[in-house]
Amino acid sequence: MKRSIVYLLLIFTVVLITHSHTFAQKAIVKANIAGLLSNQFGGATEFVVGKQLTAGVAGAYKKRTRDLGLGDATTDERGFLIIPEVRYYLDRNFEKAPNGLYIGANYTYERLDVVIDGGGLDTLNTSGQVVNSGIGVVGGFQWILRDRISIDLNISPYFNTSSVSGALETKPEEFYPLDTGFKVNRIGIFIGIAF
Repeated sequence: MKRSIVYLLLIFTVVLITHSHTFAQKAIVKANIAGLLSNQFGGATEFVVGKQLTAGVAGAYKKRTRDLGLGDATTDERGFLIIPEVRYYLDRNFEKAPNGLYIGANYTYERLDVVIDGGGLDTLNTSGQVVNSGIGVVGGFQWILRDRISIDLNISPYFNTSSVSGALETKPEEFYPLDTGFKVNRIGIFIGIAF
C-alpha cells in the first residue's frame, strides 16, 4: 500500500511539471498524511461545483491490531472508510483554485472485518463485522502553493452510530466496545496536487 502512495505522488509530480500555470485549478487529488498515524492509508479528491463550493470524497484502507490486555489476546481490524463531503469556501479568492478558510458537511461510512484471537483462550476467539456511520461537519484551511501544491488542514467532528454482525454480535458489549456517540478526534492533514 505504501508503494501505491509513492507511485501516486510521482504521478502528481509529473502532472505538476507538465501542466501550464495559466489555467485555473478545478480539481485536487491529495493524500492524507495524518491517517498514517492511525493506520489508515488513503486520500481524497475535491472538485469545484459552483461559486465557492466544492464536492469531494475521501477514502482509506484501515488495518489495525490491538492488544486486549488479556494475555496474548489481540483484536485485528481491517476494512475501508468512505467520506463524501461538501465544502463552502469563505475566502473570496476562489477564482484560481479552492483556497482559504472553509466549512462543510460530510457523511462517514466505515466497514471493518474484526477477528479476535484469544491467544490460547478459546472462549475469546470470535469474528464479525462492524459498520460505523455518521454525519458531521468539517472546518479547515487549504493553501494552494505555486498554483499546484495543495496543503489542507481540517478537523471534522461527527456523530457516529455502530452496528455489529457475525459471531461478534453474540458477545457482550464489553467484549468489543462500540464507538458510538459524538466524536471530535478526526483530524486531516492532506498534501496533494491541484489541476
